[in-house]
Amino acid sequence: MRNIVVTLWIAFLPFSALAQKTAPTAPAQVAREVRDYRMANEDRIVRELSEFLSIPNIAGDTPNIQKNAAHLVEMLEARGIETHLLPIAGRGPVVFGKLISPGAKRTVIFYAHYDGQPVDAAAWTDGKPFEPVLRDAAIEAGGKRIPFPANTLKRGTAYNDDWRIYARSASDDKSPIVALLAALDALRAKKIPLVVNLKVTAGTSASALRCTGRCARCTAGTTAIGRQIRRWNCRGCWRR
Repeated sequence: MRNIVVTLWIAFLPFSALAQKTAPTAPAQVAREVRDYRMANEDRIVRELSEFLSIPNIAGDTPNIQKNAAHLVEMLEARGIETHLLPIAGRGPVVFGKLISPGAKRTVIFYAHYDGQPVDAAAWTDGKPFEPVLRDAAIEAGGKRIPFPANTLKRGTAYNDDWRIYARSASDDKSPIVALLAALDALRAKKIPLVVNLKVTAGTSASALRCTGRCARCTAGTTAIGRQIRRWNCRGCWRR
């Protein structure tokens, strides 16, 4: 997730340079800035991810899918993103968010999904699928379970680069969602203005397969970054 945060921040740089008519910020400098922010806020970022992972997200579990969508709405709105729930019959709702930057002439759209593949809890080899576990290395490398570090008011909590969080949907697709929001937090913390319009659309992966990407919400964007380029999950272009 650390590399995702850096990548997302760098994605905004060409547009920033165009809008302000200044030389692009060197990627190495951006990486340093992002790394400094991440290291100072690791505990908050990881705990936000762990809380999100703790909500069961099997696509057929309607009550918990609704909880995932509602939780994601709270996460977006906490960043000042205008957010809407778009209901779809027989599917989990689409979470659509937008953040408009005054004077911006370009839009960056991110696609994600908040549901996960079915899982047999009895066959889960590392505790329970929706109880995040921290290991000091990958399981394949013999990683051992360790407790999540206790945060202190005096200093930030340090996470070793080799540590891994195990839970259903930890990598696909909840970490990228948290990484996107962490990147936005970093921009604001470093007082770097967002000079593109930002749109986020997240739904269930099953419904995403039927999105055409041609409605007004989608086509307002010029750039898409996400799991499926130009195939966003939106009720406005829902293929019947």
